Amino acid sequence: AKGGKSTLAARLNARGYPLISDDLCHLDIPEVGTPYVYPSAPRIKLWADTLSELEPRPMCIEKDPARAGKFHLAQIANTQAKAAPIRAIYLLEWGEFGISRLSGLTALRRLLPASTYRPRLLGSAQQLSGYCSQSLSVLQRVPLWELSRPHDLGAMGTTMDVLASHWAYHRMIST
Repeated sequence: AKGGKSTLAARLNARGYPLISDDLCHLDIPEVGTPYVYPSAPRIKLWADTLSELEPRPMCIEKDPARAGKFHLAQIANTQAKAAPIRAIYLLEWGEFGISRLSGLTALRRLLPASTYRPRLLGSAQQLSGYCSQSLSVLQRVPLWELSRPHDLGAMGTTMDVLASHWAYHRMIST
């Protein structure tokens, strides 16, 4: 589904925020302390309509061999080269602008499907139990937010402004 995650990552990157990952990434979830996210390949996968809206215009664009109309930005200027602490998690939804905190069972119910790449690999009760335990561990240490924004590329600037204000207010981004 076209949820706008990569579009938001590309736009934030163009504003100077480092890209850690557009797609899959590795998390380090220690028994105590802050969880960390490790960078993945420095690329962003975007649909053609999004590419035409990006400023500055991307230089190195490759067609996605598996999906017609999707492209890879293979050279990203501002990438994160080392692990970074996870200060917040945002689940993206379409709707009116807003950010709301999710907690308790609601947070777990929303995080699990949003963060599970291949749920069929969690076939055994032991695998599922471990995955749920790790997810709960993250939720105990990292706030989970729902970011709602209009389904409109023209509203992306406002979406980024809302996020930047939220980060500044909660001091989630170090400068």
